[in-house]
Amino acid sequence: MKKLLILAALLIGCSIVEAQMGLATTALPLAAKINANKTVYRDFTLYRYSADGVFYKAYYDNRGVWLHTILSYAEGNLPASVKDRIRSAYGHYTISWVDEIRAPDQLPLYRVELNYSRKFLVVQVNEEDMEQEAEYEHQYEH
Repeated sequence: MKKLLILAALLIGCSIVEAQMGLATTALPLAAKINANKTVYRDFTLYRYSADGVFYKAYYDNRGVWLHTILSYAEGNLPASVKDRIRSAYGHYTISWVDEIRAPDQLPLYRVELNYSRKFLVVQVNEEDMEQEAEYEHQYEH
């Protein structure tokens, strides 16, 4: 009995850590257990929470099945391999923000805003590809 209780405690602890990392894949929205802000929409439920400088938006369908999670963070949390790929293609740009999108049975997709002077780019990066999604310039008002 004692071994079962220890195993149950470990599983619950692992589930909460997974929810904090945006990896919750069970039918139970574990984000609710970590003081997330819950908003129910017609077709889905959104849990918003933050941990260690990362802001999470976890989406679940009406049955509580995890759809995807968006993690928003600064350059420092971007995996080195992704950062290196961006730097090799856009070396003179600085990284403004990162959105990492995680979904069941898929590798993460990174949306990264880059800026150089008044020019901004948004690029999408995954394990195999990198493509520019948008380009715009900041207009200063005088």
